[in-house]
Order: sequence, then C-alpha cells, then structure tokens
Amino acid sequence: MSFFTVKHLDKTEPSITRHPDIHKFYLSSCQTKITNRTPTTEGWLNVLKLIKLDISDYDKSRILLGVLRNYGEIVVKIGDSDDIQKEYDIGRRLQHIKGYIKYICFFQCNDNFRNFPSPNSFTLCKGEGQQMKVILMPYFPLGSIAGFSWLNYSIQLFHSCLKHATLSMITAFFTLGIIHGDFHIGNVLLKKTNLKSISYHISALNFTSNIDTHGFRTWIMDFENSTMANLSSPYDTMITLNRFYSDLSRFFGFIQYKIQIINPRTIAPITRHIDLLLMNGTMINHNSLQYLLTLIDGIQFLPTPDSSYIH
Repeated sequence: MSFFTVKHLDKTEPSITRHPDIHKFYLSSCQTKITNRTPTTEGWLNVLKLIKLDISDYDKSRILLGVLRNYGEIVVKIGDSDDIQKEYDIGRRLQHIKGYIKYICFFQCNDNFRNFPSPNSFTLCKGEGQQMKVILMPYFPLGSIAGFSWLNYSIQLFHSCLKHATLSMITAFFTLGIIHGDFHIGNVLLKKTNLKSISYHISALNFTSNIDTHGFRTWIMDFENSTMANLSSPYDTMITLNRFYSDLSRFFGFIQYKIQIINPRTIAPITRHIDLLLMNGTMINHNSLQYLLTLIDGIQFLPTPDSSYIH
C-alpha cells in the first residue's frame, strides 16, 4: 500500500455533501501507520455524525461518518481491538472477489475511542491514550438489505440482490477458503450500478452464472469474525462445514425476521435445503448451488393493503 501524508483539515463548503446543516471537514489522505515520528495535525478528522452512538464495555469499535478529500463521504471504523486489524487484512484478501467492500486504508494512532462524548466535541488521533486502529471505507447511503425499503421495488430485484450476495460468499469460500462468520442481510450493503449483469465463476464447482443486477449491486462487509476453512481432518472438515452452512442459514433466516413484507413460508424451503446439506455433512456442489438459486426465485412478498409495489 502507498504511504501518504496526513495534512491539515479544511472546512468544506455546504454543497459538498448531503448534510449542509452540519460542519464538515476534509481528511486530506491517510497512511498505513501514524507514529510519533509522523504525527498528525490535531483535529485531522471531524465527523459528520455518529452512526453508532451508544458505547458499552462490550463494544470493540465505533462507527463514524466523515469526508475524505478527493473522495467524498466515508465511514470511519475505529477501536482498540486487534479485530480492526483482522478486518482490514481479510478485506484486503477479498478485494478481488466480486461483491466485497473495498477498504480505502488502515492506520494506527494514539487515542481512546471510548472517550468521544459527542459528534461535535472531539478529535481523533491527538497523540494521547492507547493505540487505536482506524479503517476508512466507502459510505453506502442506501444502507443494507436489512434496512432498505423494499415495498416499492420488484421481487426480481430482491431475488437478484440475494443471489449476488450468496454467490460472492460462496466464491470467497471456494477460492480463498474464507468463511465470513457473521453473514447476514445487515452486513450486505446496496449500491446502484449501470451494469446489466455480473458473472460469477467458481472453478471448484464447475459453476458459471450471469446474474442480472436490475440496477443494484451488493457489497459484503464486516470481517471481524471471519475464519479460514480447514479440511485437513474429518473433524476439521465437520467444523468448517458447520461454520459455512451456519453463515448461509443465518443469511436467509434473518430475512423473515427483518423484512416484514417477505412471506416466511417461501424462505423455509431454502433453510431446509441448507440444513439438509449440513446434516448430511455434504459439501455444496454445482447441483445443490443451482437448486439454491432456484429456491431464491421462489421467495415472495406478502400481500399488503398498499399495492403500489411492483410484482
């Protein structure tokens, strides 16, 4: 990764972002590691707002929204846990897999993220406190599959988003041996795209498929709980399959709880299919993956009093 110099921040003009009522600052750039020999200017980043405000003793990180010079709005994830470093390292390995978030950069500095009292009264990396790890990543204003308002969109778009996320997750497993560990619809972000379709190829399964986008792409994030597949013994293979299928089952299981307009009866065949693979200790193959995609096409919206959404 290239090394950059962190420069002084300047206030932005109100028209720079969608939040003209809040003071905003530019982060000129970032470097992989900030040390006492290369200190940052005090107040090098001031946040637009806190995305995650409440902090408890169990929280390992805090999520902020900022602005990066020559880039635009970004998400800043900060904490004092090695999980931050792990998340960035896993993200770097996944950067060539379609559908995984591309982190901007990672660095370290001295501060304490638990001492930040409010969005407008703190600065980062002042050179005081314990070592803190910081990841910068793109901001997705549409949010995640879990938080998106699907009522006025087609069921075909919903199907395609689920297929893209599923195939990205399975491609990472068979290409790099990476199991996400916390794969659910809240960790799959949405972004509009001009691409008509995206092609997926999993050589280990002799599987190739072009999936229509319907104008949206999915981006998987959050790798703090990721693990590597281990098939070196029957016991390790069993543990690996359990983690892999638990990820898939969690992804589809969350849908019926988080998205109220989804008919849960149309999710049940998918979770049964995944549970059967797990119970039999069978690795997913070309046929079972193709069947899973067919089952996704069977997911239905519930009838609503407002019939304005597109079938």
